[in-house]
Formats: sequence, C-alpha cells, structure tokens
Amino acid sequence: MFLLNPEPGKITVADLQALIDDQVIESRDIEYKRIVAIGSKADENKKIKFLAGVSSFANTDGGDFIVGLRAENGIPKEITPIERTQVDSLKLAIEQLTQTGISPRISLTVCEIPVTDTHSVLLVRVEKSWAAPHRVTLAGDNDFYGRHSSGMYPMDVDQLRTAFMITGTVHERIKRVRNSSSVE
Repeated sequence: MFLLNPEPGKITVADLQALIDDQVIESRDIEYKRIVAIGSKADENKKIKFLAGVSSFANTDGGDFIVGLRAENGIPKEITPIERTQVDSLKLAIEQLTQTGISPRISLTVCEIPVTDTHSVLLVRVEKSWAAPHRVTLAGDNDFYGRHSSGMYPMDVDQLRTAFMITGTVHERIKRVRNSSSVE
C-alpha cells in the first residue's frame, strides 16, 4: 500500500508539501530521509540501515522512501532537495546497492520529483514482494526485517517461519491455477 499516488511519476512537490502540512508521520508505508549516504565510500552501517528499510518494505506491504524530506521524530518538517546534478548518480547507487545487498533480489522504482529547476526529491518505491522474505546480505549482516506502524524491526523466528510458509503456499497456488487453466 502506498500513501502517495499509486503512480510514482505523478507525485508532485505539492504532494510532498501536503505530507508536511498534514504532519503525516513515518509509518508502515512511508519513511523520510533528508539524505542517504550510500556511495562507495559511505559507512557500511548506513548502507545496512538503508537496505534494512528497503527489505522491510518488500517483506511487508511495500512502501515509499522519500529522500530529500527532513523529519523530526518521524514527522516531516521541510523539503531538503538534492541537486539535480547528483540525482542520476544517487539513483544508480540506490539501484546497485539494493541489487547486491539484498537476497533474493527485489524490484523497486526510483523516481525524481522536481522541486525547482535545479533541485529534486527522490521517491524510492518498494513493492510488496511475493518472493519474501528478503534478507540484507551486505557486510555479513544476514538479517531479515519487517515493518509495523513505528518503522522497521528485525524479524524473529516465528515471523520468518510464517513468511517462508506464505511464500511456499503462494507458489503452490499459482501452479495449481496454471495447471487448471491449461487443462481447460
């Protein structure tokens, strides 16, 4: 589920301002980041924390990271856009990090939301995954994360067992549907 427009390309700066005006707190569906320090020289712990957030969205119901929105105690306070000259390299870094630091790989969309002629905010849209659970594999982390109304958390054994069982039954149901439709 997504708090913002279901079509990421249609989100505008007015939508971002509405999050601030309405004091929409971070939750199961949305997280705000002033910046993401995930470049090649970034601290491994910051990369792991970002990947934990991304995988937690995929392992739950999906959600949005908004990069370029400063929050205090989970409440958005101001738009802090990124220079447009840095947007492409940041998008690439996000996509590469998620492809190499989460297993199994997940699908995400990174969209630019123009704020001015020279600055933008990035929306990182993570869909609910039907191949969950996903784990962070960067720097030996190997943890699985989920989300609740207060943000992300490490999944425990019972939650992992349930996630693996659900994934297995989804695949079996798909096979049964395929087999029954090919018989007709």
